[in-house]
Amino acid sequence: FAAIRAELNVGGYEALMHYLRHVVDIQGWHPRQIPVALRMVGWDIKIKSAGSADQWYCECLARGWMFRGGEGEPPYWPREKGTAAVRDAYEGWCKWRSIPHHKQLIVTEFGKRIKTWGAQRGRGEYQLDGARPWIYQFPRLEVARKLFGALWDIPYRDWEDGWEW
Repeated sequence: FAAIRAELNVGGYEALMHYLRHVVDIQGWHPRQIPVALRMVGWDIKIKSAGSADQWYCECLARGWMFRGGEGEPPYWPREKGTAAVRDAYEGWCKWRSIPHHKQLIVTEFGKRIKTWGAQRGRGEYQLDGARPWIYQFPRLEVARKLFGALWDIPYRDWEDGWEW
């Protein structure tokens, strides 16, 4: 730092002011505005500090699947799935990650959160035990990644099937 201080003391301050006033275009700049290049990195830190539901969904998107397949079937991304099954998948993930119950979203808050990711809640087409079950309809994986990525400034190029934290 001594070299920097020495340069500042022999005309460095004046040179910096000249550079900022006459060389660099700072029109429209605001000290609290984060440059796009910086917003597009460090998103993983933002996700890790997010709530458990956002972390779970991000991990599902990154892996490329939400549910493990049955016997001999590969894992898959659902286009629609029962709300209870989705909630069970989230709670199972929380248990696996040792996230305490009080840090998990309650059912109604989970439903609100999942809507911000592009999922729709509705009644299933077919009856089960005399009633049409509640389901979530999810966008295609590519679309879901773009929607979630837009919320968290995750560049689409960073999505990669099979990625896990």
